[in-house]
Amino acid sequence: MGLNIQCCNERFSAYAPMVYRGYSALFPLLAFVLPLSETGKQVVIGLLLLMGLYLFACKKIVILFDPPTICFTMLLAAVLVGAFLGRDTARSLGLSYAVVRLYVVFLVARSIRWERKLVNRVLACLFVGFLLTLFWGYFNYFNGAQFLELNSVGHVNHSSIYILLVGLTAAFILIFDGATLPRPLFICALLTAGCSFFSVFFSGSRATTYSLLLLLAGAGCYAAFKAKTRLLLVMILFFLVAAISFQYGIGKEAAERLMKGAYFHDRMGLVIGFFRSWLDSNLLFGIGLGNSRLVELHSYYPESVLARSSHAHNTYLAFLVERGLVGLGCYLLFLVLVLVRLLQQFTVRRGGLIAAGIALWATNFIISFANTTFHHENAVLLLMIWGMALASEPAAALPSAPLSSKKHR
Repeated sequence: MGLNIQCCNERFSAYAPMVYRGYSALFPLLAFVLPLSETGKQVVIGLLLLMGLYLFACKKIVILFDPPTICFTMLLAAVLVGAFLGRDTARSLGLSYAVVRLYVVFLVARSIRWERKLVNRVLACLFVGFLLTLFWGYFNYFNGAQFLELNSVGHVNHSSIYILLVGLTAAFILIFDGATLPRPLFICALLTAGCSFFSVFFSGSRATTYSLLLLLAGAGCYAAFKAKTRLLLVMILFFLVAAISFQYGIGKEAAERLMKGAYFHDRMGLVIGFFRSWLDSNLLFGIGLGNSRLVELHSYYPESVLARSSHAHNTYLAFLVERGLVGLGCYLLFLVLVLVRLLQQFTVRRGGLIAAGIALWATNFIISFANTTFHHENAVLLLMIWGMALASEPAAALPSAPLSSKKHR
């Protein structure tokens, strides 16, 4: 009987090395299709989940249930509980798959051993997929589209956030690892950084434009203070790109949006209305994922310009309203833990991927006060970069090698 069980286990695990190679190859594919195709993204993440479960059962990958992962698990649990306690359970449960998808991406990113070649492959796919989607967005824009939008990302504000996140990733990879990058990847990163920063201003999104200017000014001051000549030159170049795009690149409507300022009356109506609606709901678990559209803003704030809105245009407030104090607390704790781990990694190894993770963290933190960031493609990209940076601890062993007996930090 024991021999039969052992034979079954051996047959079950026989394909693990081949599956692991496919598992690792799917991550660059995910980076490529992320802004291009909604269907492609869903299929790839589904395959990653199935392959990951198989490899985990075969003990060929290790899932680190450390504090960041535990916090994310608690956030997922809060979303599911809130769905049953919320206003529209069916809708909330249907949308909960988006959070499960993010959870899968984070776990997968941390379960792969990131050799340099694989990291470069992911970055190359990320940049090429982005450039193709961006050029298609410009084609649509100059052929009648109202705004510059990326195909799978959608709305101009969300597209602009994705553009900024990819551009910052490319910029910090160039700054910290430019000398060691293969020439094709170096060219892709350079094109991505230049096109993305131009496109942020072209899109007319205030949240991303102001965030980019703050980040560039901060990086420029750091470079001047630390006498980092290369970094200072890069920041000056980016400021020139920003000035040129503002003067000649953006349309009249985009310019008017940028000149309006960061806050205006309808946004304050959203903040007050949604906050009061949270006070009138389940304080711990909120109204349920995706149920913001059911809130009658005029009932809570009669002066509100909008009667309803699909979200609060503020990530923290959106988490509070739809996921309650428990969901918001888990999310904020997750962000703090990720930042602490990234800073710890950065003090040990000042690599471009880790620096990009910190820059993306700061960008997400700033923009979250004016828009929703941690969802769909933008959240997937954040978790991919953070997961890859944190997986350098490392998180797992290759299928052909025995699992490390050392204690993971």
